[in-house]
Amino acid sequence: MSRLAAWRSMMQQTATIAPRTGQDGFGVATYGTAVSYRCRLVGKRRQVLNAAGQLVISNQTLYLLSADNVLPSARVTLSTGDVGSTESWSLTPPILATGRYPDEHAGFHHTVIYLALFLFVMVA
Repeated sequence: MSRLAAWRSMMQQTATIAPRTGQDGFGVATYGTAVSYRCRLVGKRRQVLNAAGQLVISNQTLYLLSADNVLPSARVTLSTGDVGSTESWSLTPPILATGRYPDEHAGFHHTVIYLALFLFVMVA
């Protein structure tokens, strides 16, 4: 199996991403048509720089089988089966940062999206 085939075989999940198009009269963000991507969602904690240049903690990393440019203002929707929840904070986590990574031919190979997953802790 080639490296590219091995990479593709890891992308067993799907996510939809909708670009932000603006805001409505009440200041609520509006989004364009969502596109579905094959991906891999990995729970991994790491520090990333957000769009404001602040160092923040990402709890999930989403690897897309695409080199499309995804902006941090976009909305990502994850599958309930992948996150094990139907809560909106789990299905549509905020995007903290994104990146596109090159291949050996000076093109882009894949896109990585760093997500924030807010965990609520109950104290007894």
